[in-house]
Amino acid sequence: MPNLLISEMSPLAAQAGLSLLLVEEVAADIFTGTFTGKWANAAAATSAVLDGTLYARYYDLPASQAWTGPPGRTTTKVTTRWGKTTAEDFAALCVSRARQAHISGGSGSRVVVNGTVLEQSQILTTHNLAILVDALGLRGRVADLAPELADRAFAWLVHKLQQRQPPIGPGSRRSRTRPMPGGRRCTSSACARHPPMPRP
Repeated sequence: MPNLLISEMSPLAAQAGLSLLLVEEVAADIFTGTFTGKWANAAAATSAVLDGTLYARYYDLPASQAWTGPPGRTTTKVTTRWGKTTAEDFAALCVSRARQAHISGGSGSRVVVNGTVLEQSQILTTHNLAILVDALGLRGRVADLAPELADRAFAWLVHKLQQRQPPIGPGSRRSRTRPMPGGRRCTSSACARHPPMPRP
C-alpha cells in the first residue's frame, strides 16, 4: 500500500472507531535497520489472524503465541532510539529470515540487503492486508471470492507471458532478451473461463 493511502486511511479508521495497526512502506535506500514497535504489534496481530492458514505455513510465520506476553503486550524486546520506541527482536527476526532466503552467497549492496530485510517485514505483516480484512470483517467475503480472484489473476498472467514485446531499439535491454515462444496457448481451465483482464 502506498504511504499516501495509509495516511488517508488512518484518520478514517479513527473516525470509524477502529484501531488499525497500519505500517508504512519503507524505502530500501533510507532504511536504517530499525522498526518502530508498531511493526512488531502488527506482526503479532497478523500471526493471530492467519494462524493455521496456508499463508502462515508457506511463509513460516511465527505462531501467535510466540508474540504474546502479558495481556496487551508482546514479548518483543523494545528500546528507544531517536526518541521512538523500536522493536529490536522484530528487526533481528527480519534480518535472520532475509539471510535464510538469500541463497546466492553474495553479500550484495546495502540497498539490496535492506530490500531483503524489508521484504520479510512485509511478509510478517502482510503489509496491512490481514489487519484490514480482519478489522473490517471481510474474512468470509474474501474467502468466498478468493478462488475466482486467483483464477483470474493466473489467467491474466499467462496471457501477458504469451505476448511478444517489440524491441525498443538496437542495443536496448529489451531487444537483447529472447521473446516468449509464439503460438502457445494456455490450457488451464482458468483461461477458458475468464477473458484477459483489461488494461487499467
